[in-house]
Amino acid sequence: MTDTSEITALADTYVAAAWDKDVERFLSIYDNQIFSYDTWESWSIAGIRNWEAMVREWFGSLQKERVRVTIEPERVEMSDGLAFVAAAISYAAIAPDDRELRSMTTRMTWVARKTDAGWRVIHEHGSAPIGFADLKADLRGPQS
Repeated sequence: MTDTSEITALADTYVAAAWDKDVERFLSIYDNQIFSYDTWESWSIAGIRNWEAMVREWFGSLQKERVRVTIEPERVEMSDGLAFVAAAISYAAIAPDDRELRSMTTRMTWVARKTDAGWRVIHEHGSAPIGFADLKADLRGPQS
């Protein structure tokens, strides 16, 4: 059986850093050459500085809110130097009084590479299924 604990640690760091709005900790799981197909706005984001700009904008937009992230891996595959993760990822905006204001669930895929510094995400892909009839994204998650 493959030990996926180091990949799980990446997800744990993502979750904790998002909650704390800690840009540096959030970026620490990504390779400098990160290439992402993000769900929002841009077609793609290339390089850690561009990724950092997106993260700073995201965390800054939260103001007094926090974001509770839940990552539910659906598949993890690993080799000596590469890992693949397919997961459902949920984001919930939490008010200062602990009320959930809004939430959404999307699909996330990671490709990570083992480096001298540990595992780093080299590719992240976010997506949501689009309805044929209305061309709207389904952000309710796999239970819908």
